Amino acid sequence: TGTDGGYTLAENISAVRPPGFTQGKSQKEPVLRIRIGGTALVSAEVFDARGAHLKHAAAERVPAGFYVRDIGEDRPAKQAKLAATVDTLKVTAAGYRTKRVPVASWDTTADITVEPDTAAGKNLPVKSVGCGKTLAITTGKKTISSGGEDRTYIIDIPANYDPNKPYRLFYCSHWIGSTSEAVRDQNYYFLKPLATAANEPAIFIAPQSQGSTWLQKDHALFDDLLAMAKANLCIDETRVFATGFSFGGMITYSLSTNHQKQIRAAVGIAPANYNIWIPNPKLKEPIAWMQTTGMGDGTCPWINGNSTSQGSKYIALEHAADNGCTLPATLPTWQQGAHICYDFQGCATGYPVKACTFNGGHTNIASDPGGNENWIPKESWKFFTQF
Repeated sequence: TGTDGGYTLAENISAVRPPGFTQGKSQKEPVLRIRIGGTALVSAEVFDARGAHLKHAAAERVPAGFYVRDIGEDRPAKQAKLAATVDTLKVTAAGYRTKRVPVASWDTTADITVEPDTAAGKNLPVKSVGCGKTLAITTGKKTISSGGEDRTYIIDIPANYDPNKPYRLFYCSHWIGSTSEAVRDQNYYFLKPLATAANEPAIFIAPQSQGSTWLQKDHALFDDLLAMAKANLCIDETRVFATGFSFGGMITYSLSTNHQKQIRAAVGIAPANYNIWIPNPKLKEPIAWMQTTGMGDGTCPWINGNSTSQGSKYIALEHAADNGCTLPATLPTWQQGAHICYDFQGCATGYPVKACTFNGGHTNIASDPGGNENWIPKESWKFFTQF
C-alpha cells in the first residue's frame, strides 16, 4: 500500500497451486505486481483460499514503480512454522477498560468481557436503553410479573428526573418479616437524604418478599426489576448498587455471589452467609463489597459459634479472596471506642473490600460513643460514591 493506504493491482493474480502442480510442460508460478505511486513501506500478508494465514512478510521500503513479489515462494510447503499469534483484537467501550485479545487464527470466536474503567478514577457512565424516553413510571408501589407471579415493589424517582441523565440505582432489600414500606420509611437505609444533600439524586427500588424471608426466586425478581428499570428509566448501568439489613443483608450477600456483572458494589448491613439460599456454584468474580457487624450481634454474628465458615467474618474473607486482596493473619475488629472499618489491602483496582465492626447488637442504626449520628449510612454512601 502507499502512504494513503491505497493500491492498484497491475495484473490478475493466478491461484496458488500446490507444489508439483504442472500445466502443460511448465509449472505456473503466481506473481504479485503492485503499482506504487511514490517511495513507501510495503509488506505482504499471504492467506490460503479459506482465509488461513500463511505468512507475514516484513515491511520494506520500495521506490516508486512496481512492487513485484513471487507468491510461489510463499506456498505452504516452503513456510516456516507460523507464530502462535497473528493479530490482536481490540475492544473499546465508553466507561470500560480497553481490552486486547490475541488472535491465533482468522477463524476464531472470542468471548470477551470488558471491565469498568476505574484505574484513573471514576469511569464514564453507561446509559441504559431507557435514557431519552418520556417518563412513564411514577414514584410509589407497583406490581411486576416475575416467575409467573405478581410481585410488588416500591420505586422512588427523583422529583426533577431528567430522562437524559443516567442515575445511580439502589436496590434496597428489607429485613425478615418486614416490608418495602419499612425500607421506604427509613429513606432507603437513610441513603436518600445523603443523595439529596450531595445534589446527586438517585433511583431507589425496595422489593417485597413473599412471606417473611428472601428465597431463590428473588434472584429472578432482582433480574426482572433491573431489566424494567433499564428499559424505562435512565440508569447508569455501571452504577447499580445493592444493600439491605439483616435478612436484607443476607439476600444482598447472596446476590453478590452471582450478579457481579450487574451489581457494581454492595453493602451488607448485619449480613449472614447461612439460613439463606446461596447460589451453587458461586461465580467467584470480583465485586466491591462493604459490610457492618455489631460485635454483640447474636442474630447474624461475626462468627457463628465455633464455626469456621459461618458468620459475617467469612463473608468478608470470601469477597476479599475473590477480589485478589491480601488476607491478614488476624482480621482487625472493634475492641473499644468508636467503630472501626478495615480496608483490605492489595485488592484488584476498583474492587475494594471493607469490613466495619462496632460495639453493638443486631441493628442498622449505630452511633459512636459521645455522638448521636448514625454512621452506617454515611460509611455506605462514601463507599458507593467512590465509583
